Amino acid sequence: MDRKAFLDRIDAVIAGGPFRADWRSLEGYTVPAWYKDAKFGIFIHWGVYAMPGVGNEWYPGNMYRQGTWEYEHHAKTFGPQSRFGYKDFIPRLTAEWLDPARWAELFRRAGVLRRARCRAPRRVRGVRLPVLALERRGYGTKARRAARPRGHRGEEQVLPLNVGPRPDGTIPEPEEAILPDIGDWLRVNGEAIYGTRPWKIFGEGPTRAAAEACADARQTPFTSSNVWFTAGTDALYAIAMG
Repeated sequence: MDRKAFLDRIDAVIAGGPFRADWRSLEGYTVPAWYKDAKFGIFIHWGVYAMPGVGNEWYPGNMYRQGTWEYEHHAKTFGPQSRFGYKDFIPRLTAEWLDPARWAELFRRAGVLRRARCRAPRRVRGVRLPVLALERRGYGTKARRAARPRGHRGEEQVLPLNVGPRPDGTIPEPEEAILPDIGDWLRVNGEAIYGTRPWKIFGEGPTRAAAEACADARQTPFTSSNVWFTAGTDALYAIAMG
């Protein structure tokens, strides 16, 4: 199939679907209840861009842009882009140690629900959250404790956590270590998370959450004076952020 025929086929599928390729159309999408209930999940960034071992999924474009650190790093480490381009990483993505069953078990231990479950929660108060943040450093993520959250904000308060495996299919040790910690916290306090919905107000306290995209690195740390709220079927949960 030539390129034009292939693109025409894609356009035909889009035209026959419920959405158009524009934001106004996508704004009409309704998030399914199971997604709102699950609250915490894992998504994977894994591809050829894992091969350089630095940066993130933007490496492929930035390595060709003069003036970026990726451009300089690539030329110094792998040689000029004209001799060693992005395509030359492809044979090195071996996935030789990929073990999907191990991934699934790790994510289960982290508190990811295979199926969203709803139940009437017990009434609790004063839930204290030792916030765990994951800072991306090269392939994978670097785990660290921090006084600020990532992702558990916004209209539906859902956190899809990014995990970046190595080229050989293994998950970096910092992630292996922190994911079960998240699961331990959720097993104790999950009733304030799973199956809940935003309350009348998002939260309160002196520190304001950054509203713009990709602003986590500029977020002022939250303290115990910051409290976020979630609502269950018959309970209101207060989560201290420090």
